[in-house]
Amino acid sequence: MDAFNPYDHLGIAEDAPFEEVTAVRDRLLKEAAGDPIELERIEAAYDAILRDRLRARIEGKITVPDRIRFAEKSLSDVVGQTNRSESIPSPSWLSNIYAPPDRNSALTSLLVFGGLGILGLLSPKSISLALAVGLIAFFYLQYRKENKFGRSLLWIAGAMFLGTILGFSLTQLAAGNLNLNLMAGILFCFWLVTTFFR
Repeated sequence: MDAFNPYDHLGIAEDAPFEEVTAVRDRLLKEAAGDPIELERIEAAYDAILRDRLRARIEGKITVPDRIRFAEKSLSDVVGQTNRSESIPSPSWLSNIYAPPDRNSALTSLLVFGGLGILGLLSPKSISLALAVGLIAFFYLQYRKENKFGRSLLWIAGAMFLGTILGFSLTQLAAGNLNLNLMAGILFCFWLVTTFFR
């Protein structure tokens, strides 16, 4: 006795689209309206095909069309999202260092470094104090994110270097107090790194 093949019983190919399978099943059910045994065989074949397709999707043998995967969205939304994500690939190293800021950490770092900047502006004699407290706050805020001591020290060195370059550049562009510009550049880099990087 031959094994029951649901595709042969419904008279469709194994790669037939779901709409065709449903249409053939509906047509055969109408034709066999008076025969309960044949109705049962048609339903059994249809169920077997559905199970086979589900198993193939789970195993990754067939892909699910976007209009089925994202049924709640319109096709233009799905196409727009895939085009946007494909146009800007993100390197893996960037995802390891970039951390989208949450509201609390962004406000904390803004208040700390903004307050230190205002302290340095109001009292030029306290610039070194503002930088020292900023350095400690920077280390604490960076270390708190991932508990990595070495990475925090590297971020301190990088932010100090970039802040110094930024401070010297500000002095060259607008003739002003070198110490004040250095403090502003360093505190800005401290804020930038603690807010956006791990």
